[in-house]
Amino acid sequence: MSSNSKRQLISCVFVFLFVCFRVTTAHAQVRSDDDLRNLVSGLTAVKIYEAFDAVSKWALLIGLMIAVIAYASAGIAFFASRGDQTRLATAKKTAIYATWGTALIVLARGIVVLIGKFFG
Repeated sequence: MSSNSKRQLISCVFVFLFVCFRVTTAHAQVRSDDDLRNLVSGLTAVKIYEAFDAVSKWALLIGLMIAVIAYASAGIAFFASRGDQTRLATAKKTAIYATWGTALIVLARGIVVLIGKFFG
């Protein structure tokens, strides 16, 4: 795969992700020290769990999208290797790393849910 086609593929993936998953941002503004104290004193275990839960959901979603891209890349590299052992080994490593990354992300999400069930 040439450098130009790799750039085009990466550009297409980013455009696809941007169109399908629009990210909206919100900006919080702290006006005084009293607002900051009220914010910190309002933190509870439930709110902290909700924050970890939301972050782990996003990490799982993004991690699975990256894993699909990595698996597709490994598959394309596997078929494009045409018997070249070094390229074949690289494709296998990519698939193995994608598998480990997927397992790690799913495990992290599972730990967050398990802690929420245990303490919630």
